[in-house]
This record gives sequence, structure tokens and C-alpha cells, in this order.
Amino acid sequence: MLGQGKFEKGFSRDLREGKIREEAAKGGRILERIETEVLFRNPWHAYRRDRVRRRDGSEGDYFYVDHPSSVAVIGSFRDGTVLVQRTFRYLFGQWLPQVVLGHTRPEEDQLEEARRELREETGFLAEELVHLGDFT
Repeated sequence: MLGQGKFEKGFSRDLREGKIREEAAKGGRILERIETEVLFRNPWHAYRRDRVRRRDGSEGDYFYVDHPSSVAVIGSFRDGTVLVQRTFRYLFGQWLPQVVLGHTRPEEDQLEEARRELREETGFLAEELVHLGDFT
């Protein structure tokens, strides 16, 4: 069962054997939420703790950041170059390259949100926006 495999090179035996994939294909839940608690909330995120029950019946805590959906913009120019901005990332203590990112607003279309974020963060205006897909 999940959680009982030995870890080896970052993967449990259950992961290597594909049990998670099999369980997901069957529509089963690996974890069952027993309760949820908001530990802290700000205008952008809610920091939560869920009490969960694993498939083997044991219980534990699962901590995560809950936030609205986001957009990422991979800007490209006619010559094929890609727009990458340098952003200071506090947790890493350094400037890192990244594409344009931003949270969406419930009332706003995702493509319009992407257009707005691109303009706000870089000053560039998009001639065309193409939805590449949804990601987690």
C-alpha cells in the first residue's frame, strides 16, 4: 500500500510499480479528506492543513497553499526569441528567470488576464494569444 514502500532514489516501491497510476485509472482516492482548516489567509492565498486518511487507514496531515487559478505567458517575438524576465525570488534569495505569471480573477477571461499580466509585468502588448492548455 502507499506509504509502505521503501524510498530509493526518490521513488517509493509503490510509485515504481505504478500503483498510483492504477488507482487513479480506477477513479479511486489515495487520500480521503477528513477535515480541512485554513491556517492563514491573505488576499492571494489560503494556507491550509487537511487531516487525511490514507488507503492503509492511517491518518496524517497534508499542508498546502490554496489559490485561485493562474496564467503563464510564454511571450515570443517574430525572430523566434522568447521573453523571459528576471524576478527576485525571496525564498531562494536570488534573481531567477521566469515567464510572466499572474493570478486570475473570477470575472476575467483567462486570455484577457494573460494579456493584462504581460502588459503589467513587461510593458509589452500581445498581437496574438494562443491558449496552450491547462496545467497544475
